[in-house]
Amino acid sequence: MVKPAIWIILIFISFPKILPAQNLVPNGEFEKHSTFDFSGGPGSYINSLNDWEIEKSIYSWSGQVYAHRIFVKKFGQQKLLQSGYVNFDTLDLRNGDAMVKLMYVESCVNQRGDTGCANYIKTKLISPLEQGEVYEVSMWVYTKINLAADSNVYSHMGLYLSRREMIWKDAVRIPTDYYFSANILPGEWTQIKWYIRALCSMQYMTIGAFKDDSFPSLWRRIDNIVFYYVDDVSIKKVDEDSLSTDIHPTPYCEYYEKEEKQRTLQSITNLDLHFESNSSILDLKDETELDSFYQANLLRNGKIFVIIGYTDSQKAENVTLSEARAESVKSYLGQKYNINDLNMLTFGLGSSDPIADNTSATGRLQNRRTTIRTSDLVISQVFYRKGLDYVKEDSLQQAFFQFSRWLRMVPMAKRVEMLMDARLNKLKRSKYWKPLVTNVRDGYSVYFDSNNSFFLDSLYFEDQLFRTFSPYNLCGYIPEIDTVVLPEYKITEQKGLIKDSLNRLAIQKYLNKNPYPEISKVGRRQARALGYVILHQGDSLLYEKYIPIVKARCMEGEAQWDVFAMMTDKLHVVKKEFQEYGTQYSILEDGQVELYKVDDINAVNERRKKIGMGPTAEIEK
Repeated sequence: MVKPAIWIILIFISFPKILPAQNLVPNGEFEKHSTFDFSGGPGSYINSLNDWEIEKSIYSWSGQVYAHRIFVKKFGQQKLLQSGYVNFDTLDLRNGDAMVKLMYVESCVNQRGDTGCANYIKTKLISPLEQGEVYEVSMWVYTKINLAADSNVYSHMGLYLSRREMIWKDAVRIPTDYYFSANILPGEWTQIKWYIRALCSMQYMTIGAFKDDSFPSLWRRIDNIVFYYVDDVSIKKVDEDSLSTDIHPTPYCEYYEKEEKQRTLQSITNLDLHFESNSSILDLKDETELDSFYQANLLRNGKIFVIIGYTDSQKAENVTLSEARAESVKSYLGQKYNINDLNMLTFGLGSSDPIADNTSATGRLQNRRTTIRTSDLVISQVFYRKGLDYVKEDSLQQAFFQFSRWLRMVPMAKRVEMLMDARLNKLKRSKYWKPLVTNVRDGYSVYFDSNNSFFLDSLYFEDQLFRTFSPYNLCGYIPEIDTVVLPEYKITEQKGLIKDSLNRLAIQKYLNKNPYPEISKVGRRQARALGYVILHQGDSLLYEKYIPIVKARCMEGEAQWDVFAMMTDKLHVVKKEFQEYGTQYSILEDGQVELYKVDDINAVNERRKKIGMGPTAEIEK
């Protein structure tokens, strides 16, 4: 029989194992507050909230409210409603007696032309997140139903974690692509919950409505205020072995190159219309088929139609007639259904692509056709393609206007790609080029070190020119039209070596004046550029010099862990050693690839997991 004293000791030793994990968010339930000074009325109490600070905007004074039941007792329900406070009779608090009220206002605009205003609260965590550990991040949000609201606001309310304190004194939203959010359901409390792996020692949290390329989507010069309420905010360490859900590496500490979200329109209809010889006139049957085609595509908002006309080969090459046939289809759809000209691209290819034998009447009828189909092009690519047409025609002023419009349509991160396009060489030699470059450069003013940000982003695409860059990302790809490999982008080993050599000179010049770049100063892709150029040199001394520097930057959240992993593995490959992270592959004689030698694939994947990379796998020979 165990003595009572021993039982006490056993309980004491075991007790910490069953305690719930500590919430690293101080006052995450918003219950703790300083003594209220009621002399200022109900509009001043956000400053009474313990452990949280206000990130001010021009609307902060009216939008950020510390909502506590004590206000109802002191001022009464009616006065609280008049001052913009919570109506406690119609809204149940998530938990306890307090929560925070935030807002988004559609109507405001700043000098840069950014629209919509939001406000934020922020706090410092009780202790920093530990690199490699897994945490549950959670908060609850409530917003009333507002049928007039920009619906995108409901997916942009969330929280942002950072290594440094967020300081944002602008009137508009904090811009970031990397924050934790969910689709908030108006009229009920919704939980935002993520499981994350910390890739650096982040210690600050900011809560609000964040800006990215898809939000705001409306600006109607009306206030249309969206109020929302936040409660029960928490960050707790968890045992990853007990989880059956996805774990997301923390943004900012790990770089995920943002893929531009372009909706791919899969062709649901591919219609061929046939014409009488030497005619471009649609008959009643053709019009009926076009009506059916249009009805089949009604739900495809923003669709781009590609219309290509052809002829038979009875006469000389007749591109003009084939163009007229394509234009007749475009004219019918445009006039009857009010389709914008920009949403219909027309081409005439004459008799260059027969689908049947031109020696028979039946074959010639099949070749006298116009094909219309939906495409995966987006409207910005249509604008870019039109600009290319103007360059070919030597209409450089018109090309300038067209590319100026394109620059206003695409995200800042996309604009620099235009500078790499060799198809614009005529324009680059003209007086119209410098204003376009200035327009691109101006976008980098959002970065602390704007000049180096622009330089490094340009360097990124110079490095990728013969690797991943495709000019068709700018103008879209149409198989019948874009059939020739552009000579400017034809890959040769000699071109690649010259380009890498020039890039090395560029980074040496940069590093003579600057330290290794930091994400917070130049941007994510820009910081990545220097690492890529170093990677592609095959120089072990260069790797040995910069691996510890990159690692130190990663620990600060100022570089990308996968660049560190690739650089480390590349050094091992040069030294003919086992690689650590499984990022490098060997090309075999038959053109196949295999994973370069590793010590143990499971150990490799464990190392990758600790820095937020997914598992790798050996490739079968």
